[in-house]
Amino acid sequence: MNGQFIALFCDFKYLTTKLLNKFNKDQLIIFGYSLNKDDFDYICSDYQLKIFKNQKYHFIDLNNQDINQLINKYQFTKVYITKSFKKISNIQNIFPNTYIEDDLTDINNAKQALVNADINSFYNIAGFNYTFSGIVTHCNHLGRTIGFPTANILTNDSLVIKNGVYLVKVIIGDKNIQFGMGDHWINRNNLKVFETYIFNFSNDIYNSKITFELLDYIRDNQKINSLDQLKTLLNNDKKECLKRMEKYNG
Repeated sequence: MNGQFIALFCDFKYLTTKLLNKFNKDQLIIFGYSLNKDDFDYICSDYQLKIFKNQKYHFIDLNNQDINQLINKYQFTKVYITKSFKKISNIQNIFPNTYIEDDLTDINNAKQALVNADINSFYNIAGFNYTFSGIVTHCNHLGRTIGFPTANILTNDSLVIKNGVYLVKVIIGDKNIQFGMGDHWINRNNLKVFETYIFNFSNDIYNSKITFELLDYIRDNQKINSLDQLKTLLNNDKKECLKRMEKYNG
């Protein structure tokens, strides 16, 4: 293949805009591994990866690929490897003269920002907001009985975001974009869920793929003693979310 290329070997889940901006997009080829299903332990989600691909970044998934064939196919003028890359030693054996990109501090700081619900710090590190996806599932339907029907996805311990209420952007499928307020909590069935009331939306989306983008942190979870208390709390949350939404609708 004609042309000269720069190779970046990394785990796709730890990509950031800051890292990609160090390279010439037209010369860069990014080699790595895609996310595992049901794994929320990442900075760059599959949703964000699609955005990078739409921006014409060139990705090659190393699963089921012959590294030697790739070497023969491309003329690499430089080879970069991130410190977080799980097979860094393998690549260094093939390319002895490599450049190491130390991304470990950014990864740790980004994860800590999620634990602290520090949305701005995560954005400043990654260059984008944290997103995660799941399939809308049936839960207790309590919200529907008090005028706040919710779309729920099951999560797990790999989703390290702080429990509490968030203002979120909601992407249903790949196109329908809404806003809502979502709560990460452990429900009465002892299941970790992200439960979201979508503003001005009433469609049946059970079993649909849904993606949430964290925009702002609203409050910590509180112990609820009555349905009236819950309704008051949710109405206050909605007002606060709609107020903060103004900067996204402006």
